[in-house]
Amino acid sequence: MSGVFVNYRQGRHSAAVSALALLLARHFGSELVFCDTNLPPGGRYPDQLRAKLRTCDVLIAVLHAEWLQDLHARAERDDVDWVHYEIKTALEEKKVVLPVLLDDAGLPARDALPNDITELVMRQRMILRATHFTNDLGDLVLELENHVPRTWRPTTPREDKRASRARFPLTVIGWFAATLLLPLPFCLPMKMPLWAGLTVSAVVSALVLAAITLLIAMLQPVNWACYRLERRMAVLSFRSYLSRSWVVMVPATLMIVMGWLDLVAPIPGRWHVYAVVAGLIALGSWLQRVLLRQDTLDREWPPRVTLEPRGFRRAAVRLHTRLTTEPQWGRQRPRDSQEQAAAIYRDLTAARLTLLTKADRTRRGWLAHSQPDSGRPPCFLGWAASITILQSAALMVALDHDAASARMFLITVGVVLVTIGLTVLALCLDFSFHRSRYRWQAQEIAEWQAVLEPLVFTTEADVPISGGQCDAVGAPTRSPRSPGTRVGRQTGTSASLGRNGVGR
Repeated sequence: MSGVFVNYRQGRHSAAVSALALLLARHFGSELVFCDTNLPPGGRYPDQLRAKLRTCDVLIAVLHAEWLQDLHARAERDDVDWVHYEIKTALEEKKVVLPVLLDDAGLPARDALPNDITELVMRQRMILRATHFTNDLGDLVLELENHVPRTWRPTTPREDKRASRARFPLTVIGWFAATLLLPLPFCLPMKMPLWAGLTVSAVVSALVLAAITLLIAMLQPVNWACYRLERRMAVLSFRSYLSRSWVVMVPATLMIVMGWLDLVAPIPGRWHVYAVVAGLIALGSWLQRVLLRQDTLDREWPPRVTLEPRGFRRAAVRLHTRLTTEPQWGRQRPRDSQEQAAAIYRDLTAARLTLLTKADRTRRGWLAHSQPDSGRPPCFLGWAASITILQSAALMVALDHDAASARMFLITVGVVLVTIGLTVLALCLDFSFHRSRYRWQAQEIAEWQAVLEPLVFTTEADVPISGGQCDAVGAPTRSPRSPGTRVGRQTGTSASLGRNGVGR
């Protein structure tokens, strides 16, 4: 696929053809617009011309005022007339052939053309006038949009399977089982009745829940400061982030390793060594997968915009970097580059609106849709259920052994009420925490969009064609006949066309 093939004859009109090829390449991309001046030096031009002609989608036949006379004069020579050959080949291969008349040129009469290219006069022609160059070029681009395929297609965002509401009860059950079983091995072996062991397990579990809830409450005042620090660090690539945060990462990794060593210490014999090695291998493998995944996302283009802060920040930073540092992403960028930039901007808009919608949810709506944004609600609910079950089981065992007393009833009621209160408080704190972060993230995206908007939808690069209007995101609207687009304003160049030996 080579897009547009520009067929022309050398002459005084070469400046207009040069401007046409230059602006078409600027709009569609140089890889989708072929003019014989694009051929690399040292190549065999007949083979290269035939290859480009065979793969093109549309051939533009540029006709100047003396085109027919030059065609007849060129036919009297013995060597190949490439203008004639290119038109004939394109017609034979059923390609789209678009005659473009320069200024006062007209279509030749059918009987004045060689028999193998008489079909040319049956094709709808377009006009390119020096006095209306920009408007005529815009109409030509609109027509070519129907025939030149895009090399880039916007990807459909993948659904987040974690967001399924069906997983919420399963997660609650999982946390319930974990928090129910974890304290039992530490409390039941003690030399005490079963009901006392269950009570100690419930009380210890409730104390741990209270400590975690207190920690969450203490972190609320520094939430904004943490977010600002995260915001400054998260604009870096993942490798840069690791290089700057190693002071925290290394001690955290050492703590994990030491905890694993303590956990497997009771294992006798060689199995202790095997367990240590297996744990270190698993940790190293996990860190490698995380690094490779993040590195792949950092290199991916176009970047994927997600609701996670690192996702939308990565997309905004990379788009801003391209728009401000890469020459081909300047004010007059190719069509595919402009569409990629506009698509990222629209995805940022969708992410901001989604975050605002989440921030406006009620507590009930947040609880029902908390996954995958937060794993705390199912954790706290499962934890509260396990403490309640443990204490209720302790009371029932005590009743069976005639060991129940008023104090036992008071402990049971107290533990259950305290657990419910802690759970409600933890859920409210989590709701407030995430609602604040949603609003901050939406505001952050709005700030990024304020920076990106004048770079993506530039006044000159996004001029609507033929008086068209712009839509909500700044992209030109499309006429019923053909899609809208944008073109640059330059109308001429001093570059010469043609190549020695081709004989145009």
